Amino acid sequence: MITSSDARYIISEIRNIPYYEERIERLQGQIKEIQMQIEMVTQPVSPNGGKDVVINGVSVRVKIPSNHSLDSASVINDLISKQMPLEASEREFIKRLNVAKSFRKRVLQQAETGFVVDFIDNRLPYRELATKYNISNPYDRMIRIIKNTIRKV
Repeated sequence: MITSSDARYIISEIRNIPYYEERIERLQGQIKEIQMQIEMVTQPVSPNGGKDVVINGVSVRVKIPSNHSLDSASVINDLISKQMPLEASEREFIKRLNVAKSFRKRVLQQAETGFVVDFIDNRLPYRELATKYNISNPYDRMIRIIKNTIRKV
């Protein structure tokens, strides 16, 4: 049997689903940006200090900015060292998201689905929930629902 503090944790995890999704999306954007920088550094460079770029079928030499004069291996290593913690964070948030979604799925499989949806997804104010479902404390009701649901599984 789970405790009240475990049920509170489950409620907070379920309510954090939108945050986890947004955070994962932001991390994926940062990782993609670093991968594009790595790809740009690994592009071939002409021997006289410029990059050959083809624009509308015409080869044009573009000068590399002075900050790209470093050894490309050290630049790539620096970018990879920035990318690795982002990927670790992404994996952690994906793991948390999956756990929260499994909790949500379990809780929604019980009889009081309307209350649970209003409490978690619609985030109705407690006063409105108390009036709508004729209960004195919606938060305690949600804790009891979670305790009963998780105990059944």
